[in-house]
Amino acid sequence: MTDLITTRSLVKRFGATVAVNDVDINVREGDRYGFLGPNGSGKTTLVRMLLGLVFPTSGEIEVLGQPVPKRVRDVLPSIGALVEGPAAIPHLSGRTNLSIIDKAGPRVGNSRDRKLRIEEALEAVGLAGIDRRPVRAYSLGMRQRLGLASAMLRKPRLLILDEPTNGLDPRGIREIRELLVALNKAGTTVFLSSHLLSEVDELCDRVGIVDRGRLVLQESLATLHAPTGRVVVDTEDPATAAAMLNGQVEWRDGNRLVVRASDPAELNSRLVAGGVRVREIAEQRRTLEQVVLDVTGDGSDRVGTPTGPPGDQARWAGPQVGSQAGWAGPPGGPADDGPIVWALPSDDGPANWARPTSDPDDRTPPHGIPAVEDPTIWARPASDETVDESPTNNGAATGKTDGESDDGSPAGCTAGAARGDEASRQAGGESA
Repeated sequence: MTDLITTRSLVKRFGATVAVNDVDINVREGDRYGFLGPNGSGKTTLVRMLLGLVFPTSGEIEVLGQPVPKRVRDVLPSIGALVEGPAAIPHLSGRTNLSIIDKAGPRVGNSRDRKLRIEEALEAVGLAGIDRRPVRAYSLGMRQRLGLASAMLRKPRLLILDEPTNGLDPRGIREIRELLVALNKAGTTVFLSSHLLSEVDELCDRVGIVDRGRLVLQESLATLHAPTGRVVVDTEDPATAAAMLNGQVEWRDGNRLVVRASDPAELNSRLVAGGVRVREIAEQRRTLEQVVLDVTGDGSDRVGTPTGPPGDQARWAGPQVGSQAGWAGPPGGPADDGPIVWALPSDDGPANWARPTSDPDDRTPPHGIPAVEDPTIWARPASDETVDESPTNNGAATGKTDGESDDGSPAGCTAGAARGDEASRQAGGESA
């Protein structure tokens, strides 16, 4: 199957900010591809690079078999695009705006053909009855529909859409979803970026998920929704069922149990034979929301203590700088060149390094200071990296990773900020 979009080791930097970091995606002909991620994860930047609106810092892009941005003029006539929001000349009508857009492309047919294309596009998006009122008098939903009409004018081979249903009501969202499915069946490949996971789940067959500029997952939805090897049981006799399935019940909440089993029918027969009344039973499948939340962290619009995804992408947590706990992760999340393993002490708090410990009262260096409000909150080093836990002269743990500077402090932090003396450790122990 032909790839219509391919990126290799794609990177885009804006000064010190890495917006897109080593991204490899492939969109195959005939795909309905959903591009997902938190705010600020680099989705729109990548879309702009695909269209030649932003040049990459490094890496390669191929769209419709041609290198972009070098040959972008050759491929744009075969692409329909809507990025961030629809643009139009506000004092002109919708039809006049579409006529201007159509004239800007390669000449196809005569003026009668152009009028026919415009009317077909307007009808497809639900604007066939618009009058001569200027676009500035349109509602947000009408402007969004007009933007979609402009993307569809030339019956493109590839549609690249950024939040295509923004501003539409539930009926409008369903209409656009049905329209995109129909276009896809007619041969148009659809690449869309959206925050509406339910719509992506219903529309798309493949997804790519980015977080902090990196592609963290690219897979078919069928694979993501495959059975987990567990069965969800709803019963009026949860205690009896749990006793019968001793060792197989992984989770229980009221009348619902999650049971480790692969065959719901066999499990149902077993429970019924044991006198358990089963109200509902089904294979457990992960939702797209669960998948996205499992592999991504906070978006750039969240201000507070970063949580981050599990695993090796976010290895620190804790109260913000200035809290009583005396430590927190540095702003901006993990370093671009590697994970930050140790939490940074705050400037005005005890200069201790925090690390996990089974004993909340243990403040022996380098354990650090637990949060006053919740002693169970600790920064956590990577479980898959070896960290030297022996205290050093400055009270910090060694075990430098790629995310740390040569003096042992986390990347992006000065040596002075990461240094703690014995007096401050003692003060930290007293304050805790």
